[in-house]
Amino acid sequence: MGVSLGRVTDEMDSTQDLGADWLDRLAPMMAVKEQFAGLEITDDDVDRIQVVGDLIRHIEWPITRGDDKAPLQ
Repeated sequence: MGVSLGRVTDEMDSTQDLGADWLDRLAPMMAVKEQFAGLEITDDDVDRIQVVGDLIRHIEWPITRGDDKAPLQ
């Protein structure tokens, strides 16, 4: 996406702040999914994950809650 990792914050919007389209947003999510066994990221999740912090919460949810349903609305 052409943004230095050091400049990325939890509140950054992937589309508005980082200039990502849907496919740009999908690529890092799939990379994250490969790193966490059992982590589910559906196409609907990709649509709902808008800011960097949303992805972080999606990853943390099953770890901290012992639940497989992330808190995305």
